[in-house]
Amino acid sequence: MGIVRNWGKGNMKKTLVLLVVGLTMLYDQPAFSGEYDDLAFAGKDRDAGYGWASGHDIRDTSFNNGNSESFNEGVRQYAKEAGQYAKEIESALYQDRYVLLLKTTKDYREAANFSKNACKALTRPFDNQDIKYTQEKGVYFSETINDKMYAGGYAPRRYSGEDISIENSDAYNGFAPGYLIVVGGIYNDAVSAKKALLTVREFYPDAYIKKTVMWMGCIH
Repeated sequence: MGIVRNWGKGNMKKTLVLLVVGLTMLYDQPAFSGEYDDLAFAGKDRDAGYGWASGHDIRDTSFNNGNSESFNEGVRQYAKEAGQYAKEIESALYQDRYVLLLKTTKDYREAANFSKNACKALTRPFDNQDIKYTQEKGVYFSETINDKMYAGGYAPRRYSGEDISIENSDAYNGFAPGYLIVVGGIYNDAVSAKKALLTVREFYPDAYIKKTVMWMGCIH
């Protein structure tokens, strides 16, 4: 009680002065959303804005919430460059593929028998040994495959090669949905695809090439 009682007027004045100064410093800080605690201390020039945006990977090209307009310009510049780079990367990962189609059907048994005969006629291996089929799901991977992420699921064949496989047409951009397709090969360029088609048509005159665009990035 003695400590409280002996708190003099002089100390009270000092406390009030410190409180006022503290509040003034608080409200003098530049306005920002509070999402980034370090924004008020990042700096004021364009380079500071660019560096701060890089550290937080800011993608807002209309950013206007920093310490100065110069700072904001630096943030917007980074956002613009980062957005362009992301689009370039995404564009590079979508690539043309040429799919050699041997058969299109809605009957899985027909597709399976056709594939078996095609493997013999063309002396090519069958690609998807671990597939199952239901009318609701189409073809899908067995639950016992090594890739647990796709066990019981499905991912379309994407990479170039001349194996024979049964695929769901829905998974290929530009293909009519709802069909099972017997694929005789996938090629990176039209020249290779046309060359392969000439050989295949000696056995399957109705075979044809269909171009698609496929995502070649990570699917995990």
